Amino acid sequence: MRTLMTFFVCVLVCSFTQAQPCKKVKVGMTTIEVLKLVGNPTEVDTLGYNINADGSQIQLMIWQYGDVGKDGNQRVEFSGGKVSNIIADGKKYDELIKAFQHGDIPKDEIGERISRMNNDACK
Repeated sequence: MRTLMTFFVCVLVCSFTQAQPCKKVKVGMTTIEVLKLVGNPTEVDTLGYNINADGSQIQLMIWQYGDVGKDGNQRVEFSGGKVSNIIADGKKYDELIKAFQHGDIPKDEIGERISRMNNDACK
């Protein structure tokens, strides 16, 4: 009985510490703030660097939360150590971008569709 109770307490604690990034993370937060709010990512992808006009470099990273390629996978994108974008469903986002690249979604609609997808996926 004690083992069962310990298990449920651990599950409860984990559910509060591993919150959905789309509900808590805001643009402009640092990596440390994100770690404190939603915990360690499932996967970290470093995309490289952007080079500014003055020659300085800004590192680009994506933190994945959940199973990559499955519904509900959430992403936090960083530019220069600060959140630049939060994606509530990585799989649906990828599908939208592919449809846009194939010409199935007009350029003037892609922003609205991404916004709607994020709103629907983060409830």
